Amino acid sequence: MTGSSIRFQNGQGVYSQAPISLIYKSADTYPRYRFAWELIFFFCTFVIGMKTTRTLPLQALLVVGLLSAGLHAQNVGIGTATPDPSARLHIEDNARGLLIPRVALTATNSAAPVTTTPATGLLVYNTATTTGPTAVTPGFYYWNGSQWVRLLGGGDAWLLTGNAGTNPAVNFLGTTDAQPLVIATKNTTTPQPIQILVGNQETFRFNPPGVSAPAWSIQRGGGNPRGLHAVDLQSERSAATQVASGDYSVIGGGLNNTASSGAATVGGGYQNTASGGYATVGGGDRDTASGYSATVGGGAGNTASDWFATVGGGNGNTASGFVATVGGGWNNTASGFVATVGGGWNNTASGPVATVGGGWNDTASGYAATVGGGYQNTASRDFATVGGGWYNTASREFATVGGGIKNTASGYIATVGGGYLNTANGGYSVVPGGFSNTANANYNLVFGENVDPSVTETHRVYFFGDGSCPPDEDCRSSGFLVINRLDGDYPIHVGTNGSTTNGGGAYLSGGGTWTNASSRSFKERFVQYRPAEVLEKILQLPVEGYFYKGTEEYHITPMAEDFYRLFGTGVHEIIETDSTGQLVRRPNPDVDKYLAASDVAGVALLGIQALHAENAQLRRRVSDLETENAALRARLERLETLMQRIASTQTSP
Repeated sequence: MTGSSIRFQNGQGVYSQAPISLIYKSADTYPRYRFAWELIFFFCTFVIGMKTTRTLPLQALLVVGLLSAGLHAQNVGIGTATPDPSARLHIEDNARGLLIPRVALTATNSAAPVTTTPATGLLVYNTATTTGPTAVTPGFYYWNGSQWVRLLGGGDAWLLTGNAGTNPAVNFLGTTDAQPLVIATKNTTTPQPIQILVGNQETFRFNPPGVSAPAWSIQRGGGNPRGLHAVDLQSERSAATQVASGDYSVIGGGLNNTASSGAATVGGGYQNTASGGYATVGGGDRDTASGYSATVGGGAGNTASDWFATVGGGNGNTASGFVATVGGGWNNTASGFVATVGGGWNNTASGPVATVGGGWNDTASGYAATVGGGYQNTASRDFATVGGGWYNTASREFATVGGGIKNTASGYIATVGGGYLNTANGGYSVVPGGFSNTANANYNLVFGENVDPSVTETHRVYFFGDGSCPPDEDCRSSGFLVINRLDGDYPIHVGTNGSTTNGGGAYLSGGGTWTNASSRSFKERFVQYRPAEVLEKILQLPVEGYFYKGTEEYHITPMAEDFYRLFGTGVHEIIETDSTGQLVRRPNPDVDKYLAASDVAGVALLGIQALHAENAQLRRRVSDLETENAALRARLERLETLMQRIASTQTSP
């Protein structure tokens, strides 16, 4: 019987086989049971028909089990004569194993194909693969009383000592059934953190819940305890204090960063500090947000030290005023209340609500003062403005310098538009530009080159000056005022030649004479007058002396209304543009309120012509009278001569 074996199988549970000789041999160890073992051996060989290998039906297995249990209530050895005392069944074999029943499970929550209710602890080997939330895959399963539970081994489980031979494309720690992955430490008495180590170095630590720091915090690396609900993801620090120690504070990463106040945030970077409540440093190098809700976006060496102060970036910038802002640049300072420096280099907004847009070495020190940019510009009084340029100064309230070089607006609401070396020191005075001009009195407008009024008189407009030059300066001649034309030939030159709508080319000559356009080629609808009739109207025209109201200005002229009544001169219609952009004409209601000198001269000339005609007629009459008188004188002379002769004759003896 050597080499024969016995195999136990029921089709649904555990089965095994071992050499019968070993089972029989075990009986030699216990002589008192020899007869019983011979009986079992006889029964088995009878059932299997003396075959060397047979599979016993369930009934035979039960008989053998019952007889074996009754005869040997201690332990059973298969393949060994000395079963371990701690084992109920001890199987040994150098070339074969224990073959568990192989079944094709359908789902973890279904007993099938086991036809009866499985016993708790029933072990099978599943050969099937299914999908879904109750999926099964090939492997060992046991019934836990309500479902099949897979026995995991080193090949498909994450072991406490780690795994080898994993494939990151296939192996993962997680779920496949749309359920959350839960990693927990469930010591409810003293909750412990969850640590994640890489290469024996702590990479992440999730601190346990609680009511005080470091509860609920997440950290990387060592250092002092984190704040309540804090998040500290930087992995390296040079001091233990460089952590997210404020409650609800955050450090997103970087190196040597500190978030030490409540809800403070450092996004990353190097050696940044958010020490104010709700303060934020986005990143960068050695930036500090120490004010409440202060913000530094990034850059290097920037500081936001007051409440709600902001530095966007750059290098060495400081926002030290309440709600002050520095957008960027280098070495800029916004120290005033709600002051702003947009960027540039070494700019300062020190006044409340002051602004420097950019540039270099600019200063806005007045309340709501503004410097747009440029170099070395200063707006030093309230609401003063310098738009840009070099070395410009607005040193009085509401004063403005638009740009240029070395311009100064020192008068109240004074303005210098640009240019070089211009000064507006009168209140409300204006210098649009040019060179070395001065508006030295209130409401003065000065423009040109070296225009510096010799008197301080208000409400004056000075254009171009007198043409004189300071010593050692190359000056141009006095300027021309050109209106409605693109070339100017006279000190004042108005309109294009021949135009009837923009001035017609009238001008003030260099000698001071006003000259109007009067060419016949510019005119139409000519009217001829009889000088005698004009003279009659002149005789009807009052000419009076008068003073203009409120002045000591005296003139002798006809009145415009009388002149219009007699001669009808003036602008009868006004041409203007309506709301649709079309040219329209309308009656001029003031046509009789104004009088042109040329009309007076024209009427005077017609009167002169009439007088000339009368004078010529009178001269002719005088000539005739003189001829007639000469003839009468000759006759008289002849009569006198005759009378003398007669007289002499009468007296002769």
